[in-house]
Amino acid sequence: MQYVFRACGARGNPKVRDLLMNTAAEELGHIEMLATAVALNLEGAPLSLQEKAAGNPVSGALLGGINLKDLLSAGLSAMPVDSDGVPFYMSHIYASGTAAADMSANVTAESTGRILATRLSNLTNDPGMKEMLAYLIARDTMHHNQWPAALEVLGGHDAAFPIPNSFLQSEEKQDFSCAFLGFQRDGSEPVQGRWSEGASIDGNGTFTPRPMEPMGEEPNLGPPAETREHATVATVAGISSEEDRMDTATAAREVFVTGLKNAHAMENQALSIMQPQLNRLENYPELSAMLDQHIRETEGQLTRLEEILDSLSEKASGLKDTMLSASGTMAALTHSAAPDEVVKNSLANFAFEHFEIAAYRSLLTTAELAGVQFALPLLEQNLDEERRMAERIDQSLAPTTERFVMLKASGQRADI
Repeated sequence: MQYVFRACGARGNPKVRDLLMNTAAEELGHIEMLATAVALNLEGAPLSLQEKAAGNPVSGALLGGINLKDLLSAGLSAMPVDSDGVPFYMSHIYASGTAAADMSANVTAESTGRILATRLSNLTNDPGMKEMLAYLIARDTMHHNQWPAALEVLGGHDAAFPIPNSFLQSEEKQDFSCAFLGFQRDGSEPVQGRWSEGASIDGNGTFTPRPMEPMGEEPNLGPPAETREHATVATVAGISSEEDRMDTATAAREVFVTGLKNAHAMENQALSIMQPQLNRLENYPELSAMLDQHIRETEGQLTRLEEILDSLSEKASGLKDTMLSASGTMAALTHSAAPDEVVKNSLANFAFEHFEIAAYRSLLTTAELAGVQFALPLLEQNLDEERRMAERIDQSLAPTTERFVMLKASGQRADI
């Protein structure tokens, strides 16, 4: 498949495309040969041969770790998986669009294939298998030679390398183009070899060895991410001078405290909406369990809001709490009279969760502007719980509606 996709993207010399496509067709034939060999080797294998194979350490290890898919799904025939049973997803198909790069990679691929075929040949004494593998090894020998030959057609190392040859080497940092760098702790030169002396393979320079040295300053990435995030809020808001910051912080604190009191009342309203629903979900146990869990979460959210208010020497608004709790109770009573109560409640709960999400996101922004850092993780926890609840309600809307319709169609009570 790699040769197929490389052929499809081959530009320039049309002979290279034909070369790749012909070899791809041949490799498909090799797959057929190997798949047939697998089926023939497994077909009608008597127990005595299996026992004999198990006596060999290598074969025994393979038999002891047999993948049952080979038996159950493939009927003892070949499957597109590796020796560990990992499926072939073509995730290792590389086609760079640069012929010279692809030809170089092909040499590695054929070398690996030739190694595997040779090892398989060493593991078998079956004359037929050895003959087939000898053929495949011979073809790998040809392919191992044809790709360097194709590189010569493309101009050889002098013309094709470095890849891509479209980038002017005069624009490189040429001090490093042919330098073999050493990273020894003591600063000594690296190990010597052909890679460190003489002309470079592309003929455009001379190999030299050198120890690597620091080239820049020690990195300084500024303040921690959380500090930078909070600073960014002020920057986006156009706050620059210290006096402006102080005025903004004062105003933000006032808005933040008001928002906390509103959020406290909002959570009391949520409780007054959810608690009456618990007793009216006889046919919807999943919804009941979900609401019961979120009621406990909401009680924890109220505790966290009160903790923040206490730290700021503030108290929740009794008036707001009472008014919103009453409005939540009225909403629950109104829905209880509806013939599709459970559906209406689900829709209202979904909308209310998103209102709460928006409220906490706004609170987090004012907390940052007011510099009330200790409140951020507490508010984030509340926000995360609301997001999770909104997601749970979202996932329950379709099954709840479907169950409502089915109960109603069967003549049963569907609203609760």
